[in-house]
Amino acid sequence: MRVSVMKSFGLRCRVSLIEATRRQISLTSKSVGEGSTGIVFAAYKKSTRQTVAVKRMNLRRQQRRELLFNEVSIMRDYQHANIVRMFSSHLVGDELWVVMEYMEGGSLTDIVTQTRMTEAQIATVSLQVLKGLEFLHARRVIHRDIKSDSILLTT
Repeated sequence: MRVSVMKSFGLRCRVSLIEATRRQISLTSKSVGEGSTGIVFAAYKKSTRQTVAVKRMNLRRQQRRELLFNEVSIMRDYQHANIVRMFSSHLVGDELWVVMEYMEGGSLTDIVTQTRMTEAQIATVSLQVLKGLEFLHARRVIHRDIKSDSILLTT
């Protein structure tokens, strides 16, 4: 189980040509999530032959771009078992693409709306979330948007 995070101090975004990015990443038409900043698609990372998630964010539509860059730099700089792993980021036209670990379990919201969790399952998820937060707080980072939609699970 891992937790998605937002907030940080800067960004060194790897700028790639559109064609170079598309040669590395093959997007599917399957949208696996949507948030206020963009849409997440399942994709295939050709170099590793693995399924990844690509968050596509239109930079022209963002009121506070610095928040996007903060999210990306947190994911890049702070690696922990309970934080979604980011592989790379790319500027593709007017979009910022963030290539990250695919969380096949979906969001906690998906789980609680489809099934009834046991007390032990709730305790396990809570512990994993708290471990991720403890890691961030020890580095003086505050998440600021903890909710079941932001908690992503593995299977």
